Amino acid sequence: MQPAEAERFGKEIFDPEARLRWCGALLAGGLPYLWTHKARIPRKIAVEQLELHEGDRVYINGEAVEPMGIADEIREIVGPTGEVVVDDFMEEVRTIAWRGEDPKWEWDYTHGYPDDHFDAVLCVQGVAHAGSWAREGAELVRVLKPGRQIVLGEIAFGVSFHERVAADLHIEYYFEKLFDGINLPFYLPAWEIEDVRDELTGIVEDIDVFRWRGVDLLWGRKPA
Repeated sequence: MQPAEAERFGKEIFDPEARLRWCGALLAGGLPYLWTHKARIPRKIAVEQLELHEGDRVYINGEAVEPMGIADEIREIVGPTGEVVVDDFMEEVRTIAWRGEDPKWEWDYTHGYPDDHFDAVLCVQGVAHAGSWAREGAELVRVLKPGRQIVLGEIAFGVSFHERVAADLHIEYYFEKLFDGINLPFYLPAWEIEDVRDELTGIVEDIDVFRWRGVDLLWGRKPA
């Protein structure tokens, strides 16, 4: 930022706390809008691939699950005899990221459930936050009934995202500036959907991957 810009915008633009708030506001908070409008096509595919029925018991985890409305959409499908369990870890992600750390950790949310408990498992906007997909994937599949589907969906900050950004120096500059404002490295280590697929291979069958405009989907079936 050039010193002359202070005359136009005010000296507070150089305040790190002010930059943290504004850069954070620009980067965060848009998931409900994105999954409801911009990513409505992959969202529709994700829900269809769950293969839901009335009376099903469904587990969902991720960020902004309730605000994006996907939990209510699934509640409508499974009806009053079904059940939807939601673990939304958006605040946990924000807390870790705001400390300047990579928001990945071991998930213990389903440890209290018995094997084969849920009819479907959906991880929406949580793929990036698994500490280990070998460990977290095995746990999610453990609580899934045999023959039923697990679906993962992520608007991703992976290698392909960085490649698209790097193709235009203006876009690269804007994103680097935004990430610098929230004290996070722009090139965060992210799970590529192909890496997740490799970790799930052997515990899930019939795995498919779908990529669309920066959205990654993966689904597969627990062996019967």
